[in-house]
Amino acid sequence: MTEDNRSLDRLLAWAEQQPEPSPEETTAFAERLKAMEGSMAEAAHMLENGDIAVQITSFTEGGMRGDGGFIAHPEDKDYIETKQKYRLVNPGDRRVILLRLIDNQWVVQSEQFEQETDSSTRKPEGAGEEEIER
Repeated sequence: MTEDNRSLDRLLAWAEQQPEPSPEETTAFAERLKAMEGSMAEAAHMLENGDIAVQITSFTEGGMRGDGGFIAHPEDKDYIETKQKYRLVNPGDRRVILLRLIDNQWVVQSEQFEQETDSSTRKPEGAGEEEIER
């Protein structure tokens, strides 16, 4: 048996020991899932080598979650478009865009930007963290 299989066995054994959620917890969880329906988050980060890593998470009707992502390299044909979409300029820059599905169209609800000042600290853009409400 591999180490991965043993780790999975330990995780499953631990999960079996956990108490069942109460009716209130079950209801609260269902409400959180319902609230997330039709939402999506796109998180983009410019890496030290200029690559842009993008992670996308969305929640559809019924609480189904979808995850995806990609890396845009400076030599890729869509790199400039990706860089402009997320407004990333320097390595360390990060942007998170939150969207809602409204009338079958993804509509930006808010954006948050973070800019790296050096390799050990990050500071929000301007005087505080930029948040654009739409």
